This record gives sequence, structure tokens and C-alpha cells, in this order.
Amino acid sequence: LRAKNIRPYWPTEIGSRYARSDGKFSVRKIGVQNLSYCILSVLAVQRRDTAEERRIKHVVYLKWPDHSVPSCTHDFLQIVANLNKVARQPKACSHVASDHPPIVMHCFAGIGRSGTAAAAYFLIELVQRKYAPDISRLVADLRRQRCLAVQGVIQYIFLYRAVAEFLLAKATLSAEFPQHLKLLHLLRDCTTKSECDLAVSVLSSYLTSLETRPAPPPKRCLHGCWCNFPT
Repeated sequence: LRAKNIRPYWPTEIGSRYARSDGKFSVRKIGVQNLSYCILSVLAVQRRDTAEERRIKHVVYLKWPDHSVPSCTHDFLQIVANLNKVARQPKACSHVASDHPPIVMHCFAGIGRSGTAAAAYFLIELVQRKYAPDISRLVADLRRQRCLAVQGVIQYIFLYRAVAEFLLAKATLSAEFPQHLKLLHLLRDCTTKSECDLAVSVLSSYLTSLETRPAPPPKRCLHGCWCNFPT
């Protein structure tokens, strides 16, 4: 989560290698995809004494300032969706106790952004399994395991917005949609810095279904989502 202030422990160029000071392990970058909001890399980690090698998918999220929230909810939900997809893959190593590959999240202090990302990951997983997400209880459980996880009111409210947008994107349009959208924008105002508005494209479809002239669409992000850019 955001490489600023974090000493790189991974090679930044394809083919380059990073070795630990004790010489036991080396890390080599063998693949990369640069997006507007993150860097997706494939790293090969090799143990020097046995030549055993493992592949790691590494994500650096670029648009999440410290003590704040992501600047685009769409980007954030896309990363969470990718994490859920990876988590469902069968494990590749026999030494891992779980049936699925482990996922490690970190930021700078390891509580605010990491805690919020972990909470969102679990909440979206609950929704996908058709359970009602209890955000306050889940955050409380996280904080019992990691002190101060989800740092501050803004990050806590952002979880509600992220879950609401995830649900709205999957919901069937109904007469209650305008009320839901109004509440969603209230959450957006509370989180202040989140620019992305997934509901706009859904709203256009809703207005069209009512044979009402839709409002002019907002600008479109480079990565394809509808966003409200500050003027």
C-alpha cells in the first residue's frame, strides 16, 4: 500500500535482483504491469542454499495517502476483488497449512491503511457469501488482534461507502435507488477525498429505464470508471 516512506524490499526493474544482507534469499522481478493506480509485479524468491524458488504476486497501491482514504473507490474495490480471486486459488506449496495461498498486507505503520484494506477484504468476502456484513463488529475483532487497526473516523466511514458501492453495483435497479444513491453520496462527503463515483453509470441506466432524460455524464478516468474530478 503506497511505496512512499517504505524502503524497497523488492527489485524495481525487470530482471533486476534484490538480495538480503545475510545472503540467504534473493528476489528477482520477472513480470510487471503498470496501471494508473497500482504496480502489479511477479517476483521470484529463491533460497540460496537449496535453490528452491517460489513465485509471489506483489501489488503496490499508489493512491492511498497516509491517515486518509483511497482517492478512487473503484480502484480500491478492484484490488480487493483481485485479492479475493487470488485467495480462492489452490495453494502451490505443501508447507502452507491453509488450502489457499497466504496474503500479506502492509502499509507504513501497519494499522491504518492495512487495517482498512483487511477489513474491506473480509467484508466483501462476507457479502459474496451472502452474509450481512457487520462492519463495527469486524473492526472491533480486528482491533483485538491488531491495536488501532482502521485508524480514524474517515477510514471507518470509508468501509461503509466501499461496501455500499459494492452492493449497489450488483443490485437490481428499483424505485428505491435514488434514496440509496443519496445515502451513498452522504458517505462520500464524509470520506471527503474519495473521487470515484461508481453509482453514476448505474444512475444513468436507472434514469433511462424511467424514460427520463439523464444528466450529462461526468468525466471518465483513464482506467475506465466514472469519477468526479475536482474543478
